[in-house]
Amino acid sequence: MIPKDVNHSHILKAAKEIDIRGIPAKRESRKYLVQIGDTLYPPKYIISLAVKYLRGQEMDSNDFIATEAKSYLEKLDYKITTK
Repeated sequence: MIPKDVNHSHILKAAKEIDIRGIPAKRESRKYLVQIGDTLYPPKYIISLAVKYLRGQEMDSNDFIATEAKSYLEKLDYKITTK
């Protein structure tokens, strides 16, 4: 379950980390992408990294599903697209 206190600040820090380090092949999205600024990111990876900025440790992607990440990001008013 995604922690309810993940916010825009955590999401933006996660996006910045991805911009610098890239997306590991195994963390690419199969179905959804979240738009942050002009860039598209895999929602599950964004959430996993955002939790790191909240709690100090990346959230395991097996602890939540893609539709949960999609819904969480939509509630924060991020645009989700389908691949």
